Amino acid sequence: MFNLQRFLYLTIWALIMSFAAKPQRKNPVYFEHHADGYWCSIDGMPEYFKTKHEMYLFACEDERELIEITHENEPQLRSSGAFDRVFHDE
Repeated sequence: MFNLQRFLYLTIWALIMSFAAKPQRKNPVYFEHHADGYWCSIDGMPEYFKTKHEMYLFACEDERELIEITHENEPQLRSSGAFDRVFHDE
C-alpha cells in the first residue's frame, strides 16, 4: 500500500539533506623530516614534533591529513597558500 504522506516526508527530507552545509575540512599538516624531528606547518604556524608517532597522533586526533613537504612540491604548496596563517573564529 502506497503511503503518500510518508513518501512526501522522505522526499522533502532528502532534498533538505542534499543542500545541508557540509562540514568544513581542516587544513592539512604540512611536514618536513629533519635529523632532530619533524617540523610542521599547522594553519600557517610552525610546530615541532620529536617523533613521527607524535606527529601522526596529533593529525589523527585533530582529523587532519598529513602532507610531506619535498623539494618538488614546495613551490606549488607555497603558491597555493598552504603555509599562509589561518585565523579561526571561535
